[in-house]
Amino acid sequence: MTSSEQPDDCTHARGGRRFLRVLAIAGAAIAGLVLLALLILWLLRFRIATDLVDRKLAAADVPASYRLTRLGPFLQRLEDVRIGAPDAPDLTARRIDVTIGYGLTGPAVRAITVDGVRLRARIGPGGFSLGTIDRLLPATRGGQTRLPDLDLTIGDTHVALATPNGAFDLAVEGSGNPRRVFRGTAQARATALRLASCRLAAVRADVRIGAEQGRPHVAGPIRIGRTNCPALRLGAGVARVEASSNQTFDRVALVARLSGFGGEAGPGRFESVDGPVRAEGVLGNLAARARLRVAGLALPDASRTVAGLRTSFAGTPLAPTGAAASAAVARLLARADAEVALDAAIRGSNTDVHLRRMVLVGQGGARVTLAERGGLWWSAAGWRADAALTASGGGLPPLDAVIRQDAPGAPVHATARLGPYRAGAGRIETSSANIVWDGRATQFDTVMRIDGPVGDGFVRGLSVPVRGRITAAGDLIVGQGCQPIAFAQARLASFTFAPARIVACGRPLVTRTAGGPVRIDAKAGPIRLVGRTDAGAPLSLTASGLRFAGGRFALRDLSAVLGGPERPTRLDIASVTGTMDPRGLSGDFAGAAGGIANVPLNLAEANGGWRFDGGVLRLDGALRVSDAGDTARFNPLVTDDARLGLDGGVVTASATLREPASGAAVVSVRLAHDLADGAGHAVLDVPGIIFRPRALQPEKLTPLTLGVIANVDGTIKGAGRIDWGARGVRSSGTFGTERMDLAAALGPVTGISGQIVLTDLLGLVSAPGQEVRVAEVNPGVAATNGLIRFQLTGQSRVRIEDASWPFAGGTLRMDPALLDFGTDTERRMTFRVDALDAAAFVQQLDFPNISATGTFDGVMPMIFDQAGGRIEGGHITARPLGGTLAYVGELSNAQLGAMGKLAFDALKAIRYSALEIKLDGRLDGEMISRVQFTGIRQDTPDPSFVSRLIRNLPFRFNIAIRAPFRGLVGSARSYMNPALLLDRARLSPSPPVPPAPAVQPPASGNVR
Repeated sequence: MTSSEQPDDCTHARGGRRFLRVLAIAGAAIAGLVLLALLILWLLRFRIATDLVDRKLAAADVPASYRLTRLGPFLQRLEDVRIGAPDAPDLTARRIDVTIGYGLTGPAVRAITVDGVRLRARIGPGGFSLGTIDRLLPATRGGQTRLPDLDLTIGDTHVALATPNGAFDLAVEGSGNPRRVFRGTAQARATALRLASCRLAAVRADVRIGAEQGRPHVAGPIRIGRTNCPALRLGAGVARVEASSNQTFDRVALVARLSGFGGEAGPGRFESVDGPVRAEGVLGNLAARARLRVAGLALPDASRTVAGLRTSFAGTPLAPTGAAASAAVARLLARADAEVALDAAIRGSNTDVHLRRMVLVGQGGARVTLAERGGLWWSAAGWRADAALTASGGGLPPLDAVIRQDAPGAPVHATARLGPYRAGAGRIETSSANIVWDGRATQFDTVMRIDGPVGDGFVRGLSVPVRGRITAAGDLIVGQGCQPIAFAQARLASFTFAPARIVACGRPLVTRTAGGPVRIDAKAGPIRLVGRTDAGAPLSLTASGLRFAGGRFALRDLSAVLGGPERPTRLDIASVTGTMDPRGLSGDFAGAAGGIANVPLNLAEANGGWRFDGGVLRLDGALRVSDAGDTARFNPLVTDDARLGLDGGVVTASATLREPASGAAVVSVRLAHDLADGAGHAVLDVPGIIFRPRALQPEKLTPLTLGVIANVDGTIKGAGRIDWGARGVRSSGTFGTERMDLAAALGPVTGISGQIVLTDLLGLVSAPGQEVRVAEVNPGVAATNGLIRFQLTGQSRVRIEDASWPFAGGTLRMDPALLDFGTDTERRMTFRVDALDAAAFVQQLDFPNISATGTFDGVMPMIFDQAGGRIEGGHITARPLGGTLAYVGELSNAQLGAMGKLAFDALKAIRYSALEIKLDGRLDGEMISRVQFTGIRQDTPDPSFVSRLIRNLPFRFNIAIRAPFRGLVGSARSYMNPALLLDRARLSPSPPVPPAPAVQPPASGNVR
């Protein structure tokens, strides 16, 4: 640098120093002024802060009161804060500390610490609201509230939170920045809450609360004391909740895992409900999804009702399947676990439910599944269904059903198919069933195919149409018009029936009014069933008509025929009426008649009651029994205590048969007949038939004695047995009397005693050598202590083997003879007199004016027919030694003449050398007797001239006598006229009939 330039440089240096001094002075002055200003602001900070807060509150139109107790550049404290209406503040706080931060934009609130806060808030469709405090918070687009972006420390804070579902009391503690990270806890209490149409009581929550990036969330258990819905009641339970919201609180998301909550739903009970529930949306308008497990589900009333149905199937083909199905369903209803998957939309007080799937699992593997196809919905508009229903396992009938509905309130259409379902010996299935429900009635149409027992039998392929409707009021109508009912095979007892078809008609067939009993009104007929027995015998059942009405049924003209046309067992019943009850069938029958094969008995005029219970048929009543032979061996008998049963293919019967007019018990019968092989037996017991004159007589019981015996007095006892089978009939019996008196064609017979052993009871055939003792027979001359040996040969025939009586010192015998009482032919008997002692005979006759000696022999051929009895060619002859005869009576006729007197005078003492008496004539009418004898008049003490004149003169007498037989040889006190008996036979002669065939083969034949 030159010397000339140096002064200028100095000048510039000095000028710079002066500028710096001025600048320093000015800076000092400014700093002083700032410090002075700051001092003034510090001294006036409370007033300035108060003015700023008041202006802020006034600008937001928020009424408030507070005390500013601390104010610094970084911390401000408000105490006794009240924000909102003075009488109902939205917030009260014991203390609020506000931390101030500074930045390029100036001071700002960085943190708030609150203590002793009481806050009122609400959550609604617009989101979260703190009342008037919302005016102080930053707002988003649309005015929605966001969580503040500052640090919060909350202690001793209680929030009264109002929601669309009810009010909560919240106790909150926590710290953090809600727009970034916030952590805390909350305790919520609610006395009562609403969730759609449900009411929740004693709600208590202990949860963790927080926020992440401005999104609040809640997690923890919520305990609910009880829940009441219109058809749902729940006990205590826990919902472990995880809930979150967006930054503006207008959308929420919820996951709750339920446990507990045992309770009742309608008639159902359950032990617990477990599973997750997820919900998302705006509060009051949520979409929810749940997958729940309901444990211990039970419908006890329905279970008992269904279990009771098993008895209603008793006695029907549905017995095994109905009992098994009702038991399985009853078990399922008694206890099961359910899994339910559903969606729900909650809109205020309305709830729409979409049931996606429900599975019911019971004991033993029972399973019922309801799965959506197009959906199964329920809403305020009603149900809409498009689902599939299946049931299987655990003894349940296998069921497949599809349910369809176009729109809520539209008709519901369903198709379903049951089976095949087997239980024991039973089986059931249905055709595809069409079901339509239109809100007023349910219509159904299907065909049931059934295999099952009928009594002690069985039916296969029973086809029953089921078509009808059930009204919403509960009225049932089934089977309009005529419906065909058919079966492929039926078995009853030992009978097997071929396929048959019956048409049942009704208008309708089955009806039931709501709450009333089921009423059946059906007609069918004619009915014809054909089949065979196990032994191969043909069988047919016919009826002209069947009517079922008002719980009663009636069959007309029922006819049952068993066996071929040559030997049928037949029962015809004019009418059968009855009713059904839980134990079986019972009723009355009238006009029954029939007979059992191989048993020659006719049953008729049967009336009484019947019952079918447990496969056993019983009949009780009255009937008439008659002989089925071509020639009746006994007259009809009646009974009013007949008992008949059919059990297991065996017919049993018992009765006491009585004589109709007198009611006297004749025989007690016990019978058994096996329908399988046509074999059976009958046991007969005759405790004692008492015959008395002018009372019960044998002709009342059998026509075989008419015209043969009369005036029977005595008792007959005995027993018999009849067995029958495929090879014929075998019968036997033993009958007897200790004493019996009667009148026969020969005269009175007394003291009959003995037993008859019958080898063919029905044919009246006995073994040879039967013996009967007769105390006395008196054809005009008494014969006592007789013994008769005989045999009954059947066809009303008696073979007399031998008969003898001691008679007047000799013997009266009857020659062997065959007597036929079954036809009108003559019956011939020949009696022989051997060694009759004339003196004893006269003494026996008690003739006071006659004495005689000598020994006589003779023959008396007798013939009996419908006209009575007579002697043809009878004669009695004295033996060659002769004897004496004397008549010492007075003459009673003065017109005899001299020769007559001479003859009678000669008879006063005659020794005859030959004497013969010939007899011809009727026993009950005039008898012609020719007496021829030759003798000499003996000396007598009589001194008369005539006596001396005829002494030792030979005489020959030929005497013809016409007089009644008993008047001729009898005495007045022993006379008994059998004409009363024999005339009775003549008054009503029977027309000639051919001989009756033998009832069973002779003893030497082949019998079973």
